[in-house]
Amino acid sequence: MRAATEEYAVGELIAGKYHIQRIFEGGMGRVFLVTGGGDPFVLKSVKGEVDEAAFLEEARTWVGVGRHENIVPAFWVDQVGSMLCVAAEYIPPDETGRSTLRDVIRFGSPSLQQILSWTADFCYGMEHAHSRGVRVHRDIKPENLLLGYGQLQITDFGIASAAPLEWSPSSEVADRKPIAGTPPYMPPEQWVGSEKDFRTDVYAFGIVLHELVFGRYPWPITSVQELRQAHSIGLRTLPPHSLSSVITRCIAVAPKDRFQTPQDLLAAIAVVANQLSLHIPPKPQPLDEHREELFARAFLGATGNREHALAAAQILTEKWPGFSKGWTQLGRIHLEANELHEALEASQRALKLDETRSPPWNNLGVIYSRLKDHDRAIAALERALVCDAQNSGAMSNLATVMMKLGRLREAISVLEQAIRIAPDKPHLWVNLGSTQQLLGQADLACEAFDRALQLTPRGQRTELAAKIAESKASSINEELVIDVGQLLKDGKFEAAIPLLIEGTKREPRNAKLWHHLSLAYLDLGQNHHARAAFLKLWELESTSGLAARNLMRIASQSKDWPEASRWCDKLAELPGMLVESLALRADLLSEQGLTSDARKLLLTAIQDHPNEPALFEMFGDLAVKGGAPAAAVQRGYRPALQILAQSGRQRSSLYIRIEQKHRAAVNAAVAEGSLIRKDKPPEGT
Repeated sequence: MRAATEEYAVGELIAGKYHIQRIFEGGMGRVFLVTGGGDPFVLKSVKGEVDEAAFLEEARTWVGVGRHENIVPAFWVDQVGSMLCVAAEYIPPDETGRSTLRDVIRFGSPSLQQILSWTADFCYGMEHAHSRGVRVHRDIKPENLLLGYGQLQITDFGIASAAPLEWSPSSEVADRKPIAGTPPYMPPEQWVGSEKDFRTDVYAFGIVLHELVFGRYPWPITSVQELRQAHSIGLRTLPPHSLSSVITRCIAVAPKDRFQTPQDLLAAIAVVANQLSLHIPPKPQPLDEHREELFARAFLGATGNREHALAAAQILTEKWPGFSKGWTQLGRIHLEANELHEALEASQRALKLDETRSPPWNNLGVIYSRLKDHDRAIAALERALVCDAQNSGAMSNLATVMMKLGRLREAISVLEQAIRIAPDKPHLWVNLGSTQQLLGQADLACEAFDRALQLTPRGQRTELAAKIAESKASSINEELVIDVGQLLKDGKFEAAIPLLIEGTKREPRNAKLWHHLSLAYLDLGQNHHARAAFLKLWELESTSGLAARNLMRIASQSKDWPEASRWCDKLAELPGMLVESLALRADLLSEQGLTSDARKLLLTAIQDHPNEPALFEMFGDLAVKGGAPAAAVQRGYRPALQILAQSGRQRSSLYIRIEQKHRAAVNAAVAEGSLIRKDKPPEGT
């Protein structure tokens, strides 16, 4: 048996049975990622002198906490070889490479929605731990707040107390009883080893919040003495921020002035979220071992045996329909197989249960992008970044949609931001190089491609080099699409049309060219030519909501009601288009003079889909058209704005458009005396 101080290396065995995959340096000691007959897990060892009895007691308490979505589970504690270890679940880094909140702080400021979600996760985890007899964690810090499956998970419950801090005689506390914790996050009472409870942990979490919100530690410290003095004096006034009052109360010097329970902190952030039309995630359902096993199969198996992963996800969502992560994973599996209708349904179910997490919004954005509904794709991906401002995957997907729309400079800006967060992702550099190439920035594109190759393992470089060569070869054809896209963006439709016609002659099955050509004709009011182009687009892409929507409108303008109705039916059959088709059918009925039928259709649709702003907007439009601006305000535009505000979409183009209609309807209603001017859009515009 090797000595406790002897080093292990990757590839060796611990105690003859645990094969070391990776080694990390933890705050307590070395952490080994090992395998031993099952899924990988971690062995946490303790360095230096340790109170063995205290370590065993605290570690067993952690084991006794059991499983919870916001707690890293500990499995057992025992002597392993020459080391005293606790075995815990391995939480892999996310797609950006972040493992803990320390990584988040290092990468930059997260979104406010993300901070609120993590704070709620912390509260839910601590509430569960308290219910299992854990009085205090003692070592809350960014390194012990992990990011597992998009959620915050608390680790290392209590084991800091088994390895007291060592102080020099000049620390002014050498004569006191041993204390435990991490000094930068310890409240005044912990420095003197006094009795501790949740108020000790909420103090530490308040400092973490300060770092997340303001990007820095609260005090400039150069010594232990200065650190202890700073904690005893407390914070000065914080800069203005929605969470400043919450942070101030968390880090109050006196325990009685802090939040007393996890529920108190949760209530405070719920108020902040409500004021800003943001959300906190719902309280997790009690964990079930069978459910977690199915989720692991669905999550980890998606990259291997798809049939097994799909079966696990389907059983998971059938038995636990309120488990949002199950629907997210089911959507992801369908998306990877390009089963877009099924992926859309599953992703929407996930978001209905919990709209605070980034992955389902990211999936939704990719789905809409593949359905050629670029506006919805951008809205979903922007929402993914509201939930997680450091989601480099969502940034990459957003840039891809922007490239398709010819918004190359915006795409480059987004990709550069993603690379700042995840500079070791080769695909980000490839996408950046491809976009720079389309803009004619050949030298910069070559640098990006070279960087991608450097980051790619040698065995995969040949395949990547072939993809880069293909990208370069296709750039000539793509440049035509991009140049025309810029002309359309500049409103130069007459200049764009001859180029587009020439392009369609060379590439008659290039859907992008027909897309641009149909829109150019439409913007010039040349409906006959626009109809022909949209029909060709529909022939090439029978899932194009853009083509079906505009063919319906062209037919309606020509008063060809049967054809308009036929295209409305086709739109309704497309994934994710049912609500829009209902709104457009109501407008179609109104155009035919069937106002009563249109109104009945809308009221039924609103009852079936009460959270769809498009239906309320159409109700408002029809009310204005019918000379009832007050009804348009009260039953149409105002509910639509409230729905958008509640989902954090105050800056969306849809919100701005409806707000303009709302303002005009208010003015009209006030002018005719049917409304007193007190109607305003929801706060936060």
